[in-house]
Amino acid sequence: MKKLWTLLSLLVVLSNTLIYAQCPQEAEYQQIMTLAQANLQGNPPNYTLAIRRFLDARDLCPEYKEQVDQWIDKAFVQIEGERDRAIRAETQAIQAQKEADERALLAEIQSLTVRVRNLPREQIARKLRLLEYLGKAWEAKMGHTPFPPLLSQTLTEVFNSQIAGSLYPHPMRMYDVNLQGHQSWVNSAVFSPDGAKILTASGDKTARVWD
Repeated sequence: MKKLWTLLSLLVVLSNTLIYAQCPQEAEYQQIMTLAQANLQGNPPNYTLAIRRFLDARDLCPEYKEQVDQWIDKAFVQIEGERDRAIRAETQAIQAQKEADERALLAEIQSLTVRVRNLPREQIARKLRLLEYLGKAWEAKMGHTPFPPLLSQTLTEVFNSQIAGSLYPHPMRMYDVNLQGHQSWVNSAVFSPDGAKILTASGDKTARVWD
C-alpha cells in the first residue's frame, strides 16, 4: 500500500512538471514581459513596441505561448477601443463645427433680412433681389433645408406687395390679380417654407402650386 502511494505521488509530480514546464530562459522572459506590459500600460501606450516585445518573449519561451497570446489579444482590444474613441471624438468635433457654422449663417441671414425689411416700401424690386441673394446663400450652405422663418415670411410679404403693387396699382385689391390657370381672380399668394414654390388661392375656389 505504501509503495502504491509513493508511485501515485511521483506521477503527480511528473504531471505537474510536464504541464508547468519552466522555460530555460525564464529570467530573460520575465524581463521582456515586464517591459512589454509597461509599454502597453504607459501613458501614452506604445503598442508597436509592446507587441514586438510580446512576440520576442513568445519566441524565447514557446512554453508560455498561451499566456503571451492573451497579452497580445489584450493589446489589440485596447487598440480597437482607442481607435473607436478617436473616431467618435472626430465625428463629434465635425458635428459641433457644422452646428456652429449653421448658427453663424442663421444669425447673418436674420440680420440681413431685418435690413431688407427696413428698406422703403417703394424699393420692392431691390428687396426681391436681395432676398433672392439671401435665399441662394442659404441653399448653398444648407441645401433643401427650409428657409429661416423670418426670411420665408419676408419673401411672402414682399412677393405679395409685388403682386399688389406691380401687377395692379391698388394694394388693397389683390383679389383682382389673374394668373393663367385659375378661372377667377387670385386673392392670396404665399411662398412655400423653402421658398421654392408659390401657393395661390383664387375666387374659383381652387388653389394652385407654382414652381
